[in-house]
Amino acid sequence: MRIAIVTHQFPPSIGGMQQWNHQMARAYALAGHSVDVYHFKLGQKEHSDPLYAYHGIVVDPEVDVEKCGKHTYTPWFLLQCIYRAIKLIPRLYKVDVVQVCFGEPVVLKLLIFVFSFFCRFKILMVSGCVIFRHPYKNALTKKAMFALSRMLIRRSRMMLVDGIDIKKEILEQGVSNVPIHVCYAGIDCTLFAPSAKATNLAVFARENNLPIPSQNPTILYCARFSYENDPLAFVNIVRNMEHVSPIMIGDGPLMPDVLQAAKNTINPICFWGSMPYTLLPQIYSSVAICCYPYTRFIGGISQVIPLSMACGALVITTNIGDNNSLIQHGVNGFLVKEGDLQGMQVLIEKILFGSLKEQANTIRIAARRTICDNWSLAARDEMYGEILRGIGLRI
Repeated sequence: MRIAIVTHQFPPSIGGMQQWNHQMARAYALAGHSVDVYHFKLGQKEHSDPLYAYHGIVVDPEVDVEKCGKHTYTPWFLLQCIYRAIKLIPRLYKVDVVQVCFGEPVVLKLLIFVFSFFCRFKILMVSGCVIFRHPYKNALTKKAMFALSRMLIRRSRMMLVDGIDIKKEILEQGVSNVPIHVCYAGIDCTLFAPSAKATNLAVFARENNLPIPSQNPTILYCARFSYENDPLAFVNIVRNMEHVSPIMIGDGPLMPDVLQAAKNTINPICFWGSMPYTLLPQIYSSVAICCYPYTRFIGGISQVIPLSMACGALVITTNIGDNNSLIQHGVNGFLVKEGDLQGMQVLIEKILFGSLKEQANTIRIAARRTICDNWSLAARDEMYGEILRGIGLRI
């Protein structure tokens, strides 16, 4: 079977959706299928893999690829995407199945619109984020985008989503004629593993020209600074906490607000910006606690949670998305209600200085075991293979 993956989220950028698409491309190829990846991207940075054919479709060669998350989707940019999509159609006629990454930004919905109306091949859609929970500020925009989303989903032959909650929100919209499979991104448990020796984060910061944390226990936040990840909630959690050293890794549109809010914390927050992917395991396995106060606008499971757990990190996060399918409260991590900042503060105090201190190491071991046993790359490859066998029966 010939499969084409069309997406704007693929390596060389690093992120949960990028890795998910990359893993599916590899799994399809390892199952014996011919795979082409068509990556609509900004900038010229290249990517290659011996398992599949990679085709980088550069929409704006002048944009810095490392800053593409800040790019403004202008009308000209959208027209360029549609133009390149139309040019791509003759090549896609030669394949059996087209998998399209479906979600935000709006440009991807427009691309799928083009493919679904002007092509006759089988479309397999992928969602990596919430669809009908997206908080559009304009009521008319919300109504139009939800209508477009329903239409596109109904035109697909099958959907893959990375969360039971995303499947549920689609079914609640009356979309029942499209088979929906839930599958998650796998974790490279060799790369993401506890450090062989403990890392002194103060020394690490000094060696990498970063703000140096104090010798107090470190509390880490690692995510894009955007509304769904609620970095301001983290600032409010640690604002009045003594004897801890907060670290925030990431960047994004809320950075100015976070910097302003962080001026009034008891202990200074160390802002480390965006870190190289290969350094994250060293950091995750060296902090005392990873605290992720995410909101209901995240679908599925944020990738940093299983990545942190694979490194033996002790994770506190919110009971949103599909976190219940990964974390057992008090066994391999902790869950609190969305917005319960006081509950997170209490848990941090108990883990560092109170009744849960002796239990912390057992929870770290269980977190690592959970990922290695059920969330590894090998386990996901097998899952994608099962899905492909299902596609073969239906098409």
